[in-house]
Amino acid sequence: MPPALAAHFIRTYSSSGDLILDPFCGKGTVLLEAVLSHRRALGFDVAPDAVIVSNAKVNPPTLLQATELIKCLRTSSRTRLIGIPRSVRTFYSPQTLRRTIAVRDQLLKISSNGDAAKKRTAGFLLGTLLGILHGHSQLSLSLPSSHSFAMAPGYVKRYAKKHGLTRPDRDVKKCLLQRVKPLLSAGNPPV
Repeated sequence: MPPALAAHFIRTYSSSGDLILDPFCGKGTVLLEAVLSHRRALGFDVAPDAVIVSNAKVNPPTLLQATELIKCLRTSSRTRLIGIPRSVRTFYSPQTLRRTIAVRDQLLKISSNGDAAKKRTAGFLLGTLLGILHGHSQLSLSLPSSHSFAMAPGYVKRYAKKHGLTRPDRDVKKCLLQRVKPLLSAGNPPV
């Protein structure tokens, strides 16, 4: 849903302080527009990635908190790729995939075991990491191809070969930090 449309309906049909319910929150557009419009928001979704991204949008940490946690994360060339399906490996260089898994595993651990501020920060960084898994930018971790997450691995291999695409070797922490800075530069939502 376009943010402007969500904002229009929220402002037209509710008042400041009201509770906005989104039972199929997807990537959190309605929830974010609700809190930006000084409403409370409650959303849920069956897809875990949708919940992570939605929560990251409406409950972000400060830029300092995110930066400090990213600095503490370790990436390891020893992270094992056992159990990672070939269909996933198609999109990532082995080093980028190892780094991504190492960062993901640490963030998942912190998001379930840290104090409240660290949990919020780790959750935000997980949502941000999901946002850079695929795409065309210099921060995207995967093979650059249109809608790569929805394409069959065989097609992706043929497409990459035909167009001379290579799986990028990325510094996951650096990409995460560069993506976080513009996201958090405006500060936190009011509610």
